[in-house]
Amino acid sequence: MDWTKFKMWTDFLLTSWLSFFGFLPGDPSFWTLSAAATQVAGSALLAVGILARPVAASMMVTMLVAVVFHLLNTGPEGFPLAVVPAHSYNFELAAMYVGVLSYFATAGAGAYSIDEQVFGGELNLYGSLLSNVLNKDDEEEIEENIYLENTQSFKF
Repeated sequence: MDWTKFKMWTDFLLTSWLSFFGFLPGDPSFWTLSAAATQVAGSALLAVGILARPVAASMMVTMLVAVVFHLLNTGPEGFPLAVVPAHSYNFELAAMYVGVLSYFATAGAGAYSIDEQVFGGELNLYGSLLSNVLNKDDEEEIEENIYLENTQSFKF
């Protein structure tokens, strides 16, 4: 097994991550792995259109953290008029992802998504889930009222 990638990951945790995001509670590897899982699982869910809005919002937060990381690490690099050595600002790609993901977080996945085809739209899915939760509370309240009425009418 090639341990160089593992060493690069631990070096990243010990140098960059802790110096910029040491205020986050807990083990830094938790935050790194959760960000990676959000990006991997989220991109698969977004690609097929399952729960596109919350997935895009969570991925957008991850990319916002990446923008902050790059800005804290290298600064604005003379944005917008400077010519940088790599002809690309370090935060530029992450900022572009924030823009794209904000679109999906507000607009949803579209007409050909699984949410649209199976559930009739993501908002309908959320609405039916919410109404199921609210109706269960109403049903329990109705059953309780019926029980109370029956116990009061059959007093001995």
